[in-house]
Amino acid sequence: MTEKEAGKFAEAEAEVHNITNSKHQNEIELMTKAFNMYINGFNLIGSFTPTEDNEIEYAWLLCTVQSFNSLRCAIWLISHGYYGQAMALLRTTTEDWFICNDCCKHPPTLDALYGRGEMPSYSAMARRANKRSIYEGDYMTASQFVHSTNLSLRILLDTDTNTLRTAPTYDEVLLMACCELFFRNAIRMTEFLYSFLHHLSEEKAEAWVKVANPCVQECGDWLRNIQGQNPPTAV
Repeated sequence: MTEKEAGKFAEAEAEVHNITNSKHQNEIELMTKAFNMYINGFNLIGSFTPTEDNEIEYAWLLCTVQSFNSLRCAIWLISHGYYGQAMALLRTTTEDWFICNDCCKHPPTLDALYGRGEMPSYSAMARRANKRSIYEGDYMTASQFVHSTNLSLRILLDTDTNTLRTAPTYDEVLLMACCELFFRNAIRMTEFLYSFLHHLSEEKAEAWVKVANPCVQECGDWLRNIQGQNPPTAV
C-alpha cells in the first residue's frame, strides 16, 4: 500500500468516526461505560493463584478477560466502520459465554480449556444450557458476518455506485446490529465476573454490583428501546 492509498484509508476511517460520533454519541458512550464497568471489576480482584481446586473459577476469569478485550477492540471497529470485523469479535464473546456456562456443568468442556480434550460444539453447549435461542439468534447471525456468506459479501457492495467498498463506510443498520450484540454480551458476561468475584469474597462481589448495575440497567434500557423485548439477565 502506498502512502497515498494509506492516507485515503485514514481519511475514510476518520470520516466514519466523525459521523458515528455525531449520530451515535449515546451508543459510543454507553459502550465505553460497559468497558469501564469491567475494569472496575478487575481492579477488585487483587491476587489470585490458580490451583486444581479453582479451575472453574479460573476459566471464568480467563473467558471474561478475553471477552473484555474483544469488546474493547469492537468499540474501535464499530466506530470506524468495520462492522463485519466487529461482528467477528463479538461472536467470540458469545462463545465465551457458552463456555462459561458449560464448563461448570460439563467436565469435558473444562478439560478442553486446559488442553485435556476436544472442545464440544457450541450447539451442544447451547442445548445443555437450554439456550438454543441464543445460539440460533445471536450466534448464527454473527456467524453470517464471520464467514463468506451472501450477507457478509453483499455488504461489501455499494449499491448506489455499484462498486466494491475497499474502505470503511458508515452504515446505520450495521452499526446498530453491532451495538445490539455488544450490549447483550456485555450484560451476559457480568454473570461470570460476578461469580468469580464472589468466589474471592462476597464483599468484593457486592461492591462491584453497586458499580455495575447502573450500567447494566442502561444497556438493558437501550435494548428494550431498540427491540421492545427483555434483555439478558443482569448481575
